[in-house]
Amino acid sequence: HKCGNPPKTVYTCIDTEIHAGYDGRVYLLDTSRTFPPQSPPDPALPQAYLYQLMRPEFVLAYKEALCSDAHSPFIAECDKEMVNSRATAATKYLFEKVIPDFAFEFADAVFFETAHGKLTNFSLKQILHSRGINLRHLGKVYTALSIVPQTHRYMEQVIHNCRTLCVIEMVARTITAHIGT
Repeated sequence: HKCGNPPKTVYTCIDTEIHAGYDGRVYLLDTSRTFPPQSPPDPALPQAYLYQLMRPEFVLAYKEALCSDAHSPFIAECDKEMVNSRATAATKYLFEKVIPDFAFEFADAVFFETAHGKLTNFSLKQILHSRGINLRHLGKVYTALSIVPQTHRYMEQVIHNCRTLCVIEMVARTITAHIGT
């Protein structure tokens, strides 16, 4: 976006504000949509571009530049197709490559932690976030665990443990959402 006088290009979402304070410092405000939205948007959630955002770890690892205003009404008509198609491709990559790959890593991590008696210290939230996966995609992770080969008899138990961890996290998040934090 171009802003200021003389105009300068600023790479942020359109509703980010930059102010010069009376103290001589520059302040950056309204940065909640810094990261691009997941897509394609769900027709039942027309304003999902405001809150269903990609994780910073995913955006940093992704091979193309993504726009924070994808799938929003703030994109110029001439840029809309390119910006939205990039966000759609990134979301597809997340769902079809990153999450399935994570399922294998997850199973390996749970196997290792179980073998060393450290599963009680395992943080699913932390490992998901480190791979750029939002917790709202736990259902996709749970489903992706079905493609992990169970080549050894102990892998069936490992996959069961992984799925149990997913369900525990989903239930805990649901309870927290209903009773408050």
